[in-house]
Amino acid sequence: MRRRLERSVGRAFFGSDPATYDAVRSGHPDEVYAVLRERCGLGPGSNVLEIGPGTGHATRRLLDLGARVVGIEPDPALADFLRTALGDRIEVRPTTLEDAGLETDEYDLAAAASAFHWVEEDAALGKLRAALRPGGWIAIWWTSYGDEVEPDALERELGTFGDSLLVVGARGAVKAHVHTDEPGRAIALATALGVIEEVSIENMHVQTAIREERITHADPAPSAAEPTATAVVAVVAGAGNARLFRDLGAAAIVEGGQTMNPPTSQLLQAIDDLDADGAVLLPNNKNVILAAEQAAAAAEKPVEVVETTSMQAGLAALVPFDAAAPLDENAREMRKAAKAVRAGAVARASRSASIDGIEVEEGQFLGLADGAAVAAGPSVEEVARAVTGRLLEPGADVLTILLGDEAPSVNGLRDELAEAHPALEIDVHEGGQPHYPLLFAAE
Repeated sequence: MRRRLERSVGRAFFGSDPATYDAVRSGHPDEVYAVLRERCGLGPGSNVLEIGPGTGHATRRLLDLGARVVGIEPDPALADFLRTALGDRIEVRPTTLEDAGLETDEYDLAAAASAFHWVEEDAALGKLRAALRPGGWIAIWWTSYGDEVEPDALERELGTFGDSLLVVGARGAVKAHVHTDEPGRAIALATALGVIEEVSIENMHVQTAIREERITHADPAPSAAEPTATAVVAVVAGAGNARLFRDLGAAAIVEGGQTMNPPTSQLLQAIDDLDADGAVLLPNNKNVILAAEQAAAAAEKPVEVVETTSMQAGLAALVPFDAAAPLDENAREMRKAAKAVRAGAVARASRSASIDGIEVEEGQFLGLADGAAVAAGPSVEEVARAVTGRLLEPGADVLTILLGDEAPSVNGLRDELAEAHPALEIDVHEGGQPHYPLLFAAE
């Protein structure tokens, strides 16, 4: 029962702000669609069943190849976004794949672009077998983020939980093939090691089962001889950010963040592993709050969810944390600290869009301040300058800058800010977060 609940929660994560999600989400490489065309015969007149099209990144490419696309999208907000964006070019069915009524022997291809992990595999495969025409294909692919993957390291790690393994290429450009019953683990590994565009296509030989237990990335700190009054579990993306959270007192780190949300069971396991009377849970992303609340409700020890919607707010919440203080006192002080921080970010737009009245072109940088778009343009420095200007308008004592995977040098920006705000304390840390080259916190 818990496993189904986790997936249903995950399906609702990305519809809270479809336009922003669409703008910052990356697309998939041309090679994916070349394989679909050349190996699967996808082209004009092909009938495609797309599972979880989201905002339509892959859908547009399938339509451009001449296919007729039926999209199974359980999130009502994303379904509405698709209808608005693509009109009558796509038939959108607002339901889950498990509950969808599908035609028999109708489709040439069933496709899932970074979405198949949100369905119940056993039920889904049975439906797809019936819906596909004889000789039909299933195509499943994901995108993982990182930098400069080492093929030998990737092959070693994939070999610990997969077989039929083939890894070819050189540093920075690798293709991998693996049969595994743990696709989530493969995705997490790719994210940790580098940028991997992985396409897995099998002619009706997709795996029919995956393990019931998810891989837990929680990393609890060693417990003391006596249990503490309160301990903190934080959901964090990026190795550098994880170190910062530990340094500020977090006892357990669960890997997660934008587009990579941990299931309830993983959060619950991290809580249960704590040697403390009570726990504070920092979700650090609005999409993780629901799973955090469910984990808190299911935990055997008292848990307070401090509803942090960014890692910047989570770090601020940890400043007043006192492991010896009672749970309710810690939660109260941490909520006050989290509310006092103003969060900003710079992301790269994967497609052109209009967000909060700001026009951003594909490949440009998008600047966000307290969740709202404030600037866009080709220069990361200019966009970062606009974001920090907005964050510092009310005044601030401290500005923290977290450098992401593809962060530029911020020396020039730091010098400008120091000259304009002589009393401002500026802290720069290697965060390592994906998707966002720069994160800012003004306090």
